[in-house]
Amino acid sequence: MEFFIVFGFLYQMFCIPSYAADLSANRTLNVGIAYGIAGAVYIVLYALRAIALSKMARKQGLNKLVWCAFVPFASTFLMGEIAGTLKIGTAKLRHVGVYVMVIELIYCLCVAADYGILSHIFLNGLYQPGAAYGYTNAQGEQIILYYTWTYDGVSNPSAVDAFLNVMGYAEIVLNILYLLTLCFLLIAFFRRYAPLSYVWMVFLCVLFPVCVSPLAFAFRSRDPVDYEAFMRARYERMVREQQARQEMYRRQYGDPFAPPAGGPVPPQQPQKKPEDPFAEFSSDDPFSDTGSAGNEHKDDGNTPS
Repeated sequence: MEFFIVFGFLYQMFCIPSYAADLSANRTLNVGIAYGIAGAVYIVLYALRAIALSKMARKQGLNKLVWCAFVPFASTFLMGEIAGTLKIGTAKLRHVGVYVMVIELIYCLCVAADYGILSHIFLNGLYQPGAAYGYTNAQGEQIILYYTWTYDGVSNPSAVDAFLNVMGYAEIVLNILYLLTLCFLLIAFFRRYAPLSYVWMVFLCVLFPVCVSPLAFAFRSRDPVDYEAFMRARYERMVREQQARQEMYRRQYGDPFAPPAGGPVPPQQPQKKPEDPFAEFSSDDPFSDTGSAGNEHKDDGNTPS
């Protein structure tokens, strides 16, 4: 995967004429040179990753899977087996490396087909420069930003266009799926080898997947940990340290909640009910002049109907 990442960057930025300032040889990188640079970078990253994963696998007793560290795509599967089961809340994700490996394989096939056709077009000089786009500066000079290009030398350019469009959409979908599954794989992996720093490492490797191999190589000598047990032990240690600080404070300054030295605290007296501010009016009935309170008015026969 690292090969296509490096080659894609070089290809998009320096090989395609529409992304170069002009079509001169000193401003456009040859596709063959881009392949060579990407291949050299991939070999270095591949060696770092193979050494790291093989050592980690032996430490975990996965001796039968050590060969996967030296095989492309199979190393992704081995990385998932080394990472183990990922726990997110009550959910458990097992064999995450299998899903990442399958999506990575399909994604790389699509990218290889896409870049293969375009590389053939540029290596054989089948493209034709089209219109130039730019602007005129204050001195009246024409500043060209990019050129359009066509491949009129291809026998059936419409079919090539259709194929490249399909591959382009497939790459977008597969790239999203790959990044999502890779995120879960990296969480499980870095939790085992860098439990206190895994968040920023996952974020870095999702943005720049080429960083996975150097980080794995840096952690090759570490012993894997159980993330849940590690965090539980860390929490218990923090609680013990907090209790020790509280005990030291009580010994030095005394317990603010302890009873006074003169004896036990006397029992608390019941609080008196507060006086009623309207007590002097409580015996007067505002309706006393109309009859007894609470009695209904009786008809004495003189009330007109």
